[in-house]
Amino acid sequence: MDQFRCFSPEALQFLSELRANNRREWFHANKQIYEAAIKQPAEQFAAQMSQALAEMTHMPHSVKIYRIHRDVRFSNDKTPYNPHLRMSFIPGDCGDQPPLWHFGLSPDCLSLGCGVFQYEKAALEKYRTGVAGPAGDDLMAIINDLTARNVRISEPELKRGPSGYSSDHPHLDLLRRKGLTVWTDLTAQPTVTQAGLREECLNQFQLFHPVFQTLQSLGT
Repeated sequence: MDQFRCFSPEALQFLSELRANNRREWFHANKQIYEAAIKQPAEQFAAQMSQALAEMTHMPHSVKIYRIHRDVRFSNDKTPYNPHLRMSFIPGDCGDQPPLWHFGLSPDCLSLGCGVFQYEKAALEKYRTGVAGPAGDDLMAIINDLTARNVRISEPELKRGPSGYSSDHPHLDLLRRKGLTVWTDLTAQPTVTQAGLREECLNQFQLFHPVFQTLQSLGT
């Protein structure tokens, strides 16, 4: 596989034009551009980033590159394509519902994230039990540090704490969550079109590493 350096300006141009021309006829007329500017570089980037994350975390990682075709069966929005590139990096040997690393590229923005979008029932109980105790102190300190660095934190899903926990619990913000993700948003141009994109992404993921480690420990 060719060595990945960065995405081309044509990649952002394609996503921008797809957003304005989200029709099957347009996509099929420009499919070769999609293959060359989006699909193939994404596969190269994914392979390199999986290896880099494995080295950083000492855990093997697989990757899911999300389809450009939208599932419109249950959506009022019937546009057929996603005008963005999304991928998630999944650690192995890390519990039933581990934190994931996320990469999202739109025409204007590169979003990098880490965490769990929504815990399933058993994993949510593990998370709540963990953050109700000393691990909650560590996680709150990590989140406060990241917030001071302009990292975006997902909002709690619950207005009140879950049943069984007091309304004045010191970790109430964590207990009100059904998942937890942290994000950095970067301007797509020139970030993704210059050499060093992999290193820039890895630097951001290293910033999120304490969140990854804490959530991973809560799920095992």
